[in-house]
Amino acid sequence: MHFQLLWFLWLSVHAQAWAMAPLTPLVFAQEGTSVTLPCNVTDERQTGHWRIAVRWSRERRTMLLVEQNGVVKRGHHMVHRATIKESLFQKGVFSLHIEPVQYMDAGLYTGSIKYGELSLHCQVLLHVTKVTAVPSGTLPETGRVSLTCASSYPQKEKEVRWYHNEDRISAKTHILHGKELTIKQLTPQHSGDWRCELLYENGSQKGSASYHLQVLGFSYGDLNPSFIYAMVGSSIELPCHLSGITKSSTAGLSVSWSQIQSDGHKKTLPTSGLAILGSKSWSSHGSLLQSVNQNFLLHISEVGEGDAGLYQCSFTYHGQTFTRKLRLVTMRVSSSESGLIQEGSRLQLACELSDPSGVERYEWSKEELLVRNDSEDEEDISERSRIPHKLYDGKTLELAPVSVQDAGIWVCSVYAQEKIVGQVKYHLDVIGAQNGSPSPISSGEISFAVVFFFIVLLILVAIFLLAWRNRRRRLSHYPALENVERLSPTPEKCLKTGAKQETA
Repeated sequence: MHFQLLWFLWLSVHAQAWAMAPLTPLVFAQEGTSVTLPCNVTDERQTGHWRIAVRWSRERRTMLLVEQNGVVKRGHHMVHRATIKESLFQKGVFSLHIEPVQYMDAGLYTGSIKYGELSLHCQVLLHVTKVTAVPSGTLPETGRVSLTCASSYPQKEKEVRWYHNEDRISAKTHILHGKELTIKQLTPQHSGDWRCELLYENGSQKGSASYHLQVLGFSYGDLNPSFIYAMVGSSIELPCHLSGITKSSTAGLSVSWSQIQSDGHKKTLPTSGLAILGSKSWSSHGSLLQSVNQNFLLHISEVGEGDAGLYQCSFTYHGQTFTRKLRLVTMRVSSSESGLIQEGSRLQLACELSDPSGVERYEWSKEELLVRNDSEDEEDISERSRIPHKLYDGKTLELAPVSVQDAGIWVCSVYAQEKIVGQVKYHLDVIGAQNGSPSPISSGEISFAVVFFFIVLLILVAIFLLAWRNRRRRLSHYPALENVERLSPTPEKCLKTGAKQETA
């Protein structure tokens, strides 16, 4: 008798639920987003009624209430989250807006509309889906995290799908167990949006939720250790790329540089020597500036041979320290002869590296200056000011005999993984042979001499013409002097005239 009574009660309850289910719309929402619970009521009797009261409730608890006088009241859990557009009441729209949605908002919502003596109702069943992470927040690389997809929808899901930045995740690359996804050995490449999608038997209902995972670590592609090549005497910046830096993660983050000595001891470098790419300065206390994907550079103004060796960039996040090593390789060119090189002599140039272990091959080339064209602008000249010439393979370059044409800048390039990773330059000066034979005169020098000669000749002709013109101008002011000069007798005539007078 009791069993039949219980069966009757269970059947009546579920029959009521089954009868209500087709009439109750289902709405799926993701936690943290916004959702609209629709309630569109069309009744001609509401036309002209301006005093309308609306009440939204969930499990008999008032979520939002609009009184006939226009006063809006909200429940404790819906303060600042639930809204309704009163301007649409006359159009029969009484939808409830919730933003942001919380997981506890799931349930059956009932909207009651009263105007005059009339009363209408609408129901909406809200299901919320979310993704939780353990542990949560910004995570350091090499750690692990478990993502769990949860939904308030009671039906058993048929399939669970995971996506990373909209790329489908397979069980071959990740650990999938039901609604849980586990990621081991986190890297910055795991940062991004992780979305789960729940599919149910009927195929028409599905829930979806996302979680933004932030991993703090060194940028992808940096070898450990990586080789940095620099010419002795030049300046260099050792990179330390960190990704995943957020405003919340800077509180427990610190970065430092150190140089590893040959005996294994670490020499901590002062933070005042650090500079942040894209930022004005590094704080004297070493605190991080709030920025994303920063490059914490170690700047060496003038590289010396003693600067070669192993360097270490370290960042500490909430007590955990992570390091990335870089090996600075210094480059220089050694010559078999010092000073000026005599034409006809023998010369060997060797490309020397403090650590040649990472080099695949060497290449020598000579830079030749280009003649500037008037139609080219400054940018084209800067990019094409020098071109490589005379390529030679090998660590050592031998010039025998040395000629005047060998003078100039020689470049030694080192290759690794089929690309140039470092270059060092050497300026070669060559003087004439010992027999005193003159060096051949270039066409440029001849042109300069000819132009200079004509310029001097023109200056002399101009001076002569100017002097002659000035003289003519002075005589034009005194014409009598010109006549006197023309009529005055010569000294010989004066002597003859005087002699005749004495004879007479």
